[in-house]
Amino acid sequence: MAKTPEFMKSRASYRDRYRLTQIHIDDSVRPNTRRFGLWEPLDIDMSEYDQYAVKEGDDMRPDLIAWTYYKDTSLWWIICFVNDIAFPFEDIQVGTILKIPKIKAISDAFARIVKE
Repeated sequence: MAKTPEFMKSRASYRDRYRLTQIHIDDSVRPNTRRFGLWEPLDIDMSEYDQYAVKEGDDMRPDLIAWTYYKDTSLWWIICFVNDIAFPFEDIQVGTILKIPKIKAISDAFARIVKE
């Protein structure tokens, strides 16, 4: 059995909500960027989507925007993913127009992963 690479070992405490989240290296934005989440990007159908203009109080808070659309704050990363946002604290400012995928497109993308 292959040894777990050092970067994948969790340094979080047992109380940390991210302790079981996989970490992978993504060189697409910056070399050796550590990312939480999926190993492969989701193939989300963006032929239909909503647009959202970030307003005061939602800046730097993709979790609040996810709650507004999906009633689930844990889907914040999907909003960042489809809008190529690597740094929410810098890239989500008042006035930014975000594409918000339909919940059906998200569930279909997850269903395709499960089938494979």
